Amino acid sequence: MKHLFSLLALILMCIPAFSQTGKVYKVGDYYNDGIKDGVVFEVSPDGKKGKIVSMTHSGLLRWSTVKSDQQRLIGASSTTNGAENTKKIKAIDGWESKYPPVEWCNNLGEGWYLPSKQELQTIYKNKAVIDPKLTDKLLYYWSSTEYGTPTKTGDYGAWIINHGTTYYTNKCYRQPVRAVSTFDSTKPLPELASTTSYEVGDMYDDGVKAGIVIEVDGTGKRGKIISLISCDRVMWAFNKEDQDILVGAYNKDYGYSNMLVIKEIPDWNNRYPAFDWCHSLGEEWYLPSVQEQQKILAKKALLDSKLPYSVGKKAHTSTEAAQRQNSGYGYAVYADNSVRQSPMTATKMSRQSVYAIARFDCTRPAPAKKKYKVGDYYNDGTKEGYVFEVTADGNHGKIVSAATSNTLHWTSVEAEYQTLLGLDNETDGSVNMAKIQKIKDWETKFPAFKWCADLGEGWYLPSKYELARILRNRDFTDPQLVDPKSSNTFWSSTEDKTMSDNGLATVWRIVPMTGSVKAFEKKGLSKVKAVAKF
Repeated sequence: MKHLFSLLALILMCIPAFSQTGKVYKVGDYYNDGIKDGVVFEVSPDGKKGKIVSMTHSGLLRWSTVKSDQQRLIGASSTTNGAENTKKIKAIDGWESKYPPVEWCNNLGEGWYLPSKQELQTIYKNKAVIDPKLTDKLLYYWSSTEYGTPTKTGDYGAWIINHGTTYYTNKCYRQPVRAVSTFDSTKPLPELASTTSYEVGDMYDDGVKAGIVIEVDGTGKRGKIISLISCDRVMWAFNKEDQDILVGAYNKDYGYSNMLVIKEIPDWNNRYPAFDWCHSLGEEWYLPSVQEQQKILAKKALLDSKLPYSVGKKAHTSTEAAQRQNSGYGYAVYADNSVRQSPMTATKMSRQSVYAIARFDCTRPAPAKKKYKVGDYYNDGTKEGYVFEVTADGNHGKIVSAATSNTLHWTSVEAEYQTLLGLDNETDGSVNMAKIQKIKDWETKFPAFKWCADLGEGWYLPSKYELARILRNRDFTDPQLVDPKSSNTFWSSTEDKTMSDNGLATVWRIVPMTGSVKAFEKKGLSKVKAVAKF
């Protein structure tokens, strides 16, 4: 009996040890725990703990997008611990937009970080056994380790590993990124936010964003989706001066990187309609790069059977082509409607289709459902209309009236035909409306403005860019706005700063049939849609 109790005690002592015994790995093994996957590049002596490198890499990203941060050290000085550097970067306000390499790693899921100089060196040391397992082969990558001395230009840099060669360069340059994460097979895995796995072609809907899966990682829990709607006849750049320059959206692999470049530009959402349309779907949506578009086109047969539109329509990408498109037509961007070795290009002024893509990660809890999104019908008991612009949290935005006026004069006073009133706000029609309402007898002098005011408190005649955004979102906000067979035009509240050839003052109007916003003399007749904020 004594021996029996001794044996039982020994068994009980061993149970915890057996339950903590995890799978053993070696360098070069593929690792997939259902939450993250990668290739082992560093491992403990017992093979149960170590580090993995991500299966894929990013497109070209700046280490930092902010000039002031390119000209100083921020404390990411560890040569051995990328997690420590990443933590310091994440402590900086607005790090998501300021440090795209860290943001890219973070989007892979919990625990991923930008590797240090030494961690990248270890990866390349084991390249021979790692490379065959990776989806994207090893190239050259940013590390998270800053270089401690200013470069010749006076800016600070960070270390790069290029096929095993280590050097440093300025933070403003664009390089790809590879992520790193730790693993410990002796620990139980954290509980997943969702146990669902996805394949290409599946429908994804987390209550905030919905789309068809176009790309997925080895776990089936992270990937990209394509929007369930598209928009036709959208310009890449709205203004002539923006069509004639390159802005640095060169990334061919990763459209979100180009989106960050565009968002650095003042008033970007009014100047770059294709990007603004994608952003109107939600904060995470972006215009795909040329390579992302090519991958989408390769799945055309599958995706066309799932979507209410065809991905084969000629569509803008976010990637600029560094050449001019015919004399006088500005710089080109990549756009295509077929699977080609060399994608076609189109001018930034051309009106092409646009669809958006977004990342998903079902290992993370989905954020709370937004209150409103573009296209929703809004009715708070005092005003109602279609949402055409919305904040990232879905709680605030702008609506366009469901009602449409008959044709009205912008001004009914002939003396005003030759007068500029200083209504120069291009983004907020309520500012122009306030100026009009200070003019004596404005209700009789300015019929288009009065019609908006008669709808109730808060309604105003939209500005030039508000009208342009309504036009871009017309397919899912207000079908009344556009009849392909109608020649109706719609007034904005924004005056042009130049006179017509007849010496008359002009105002911006929308011509929905042609998809353009043009300046016309005030003396004409047009219809009116009103706008209100919520």
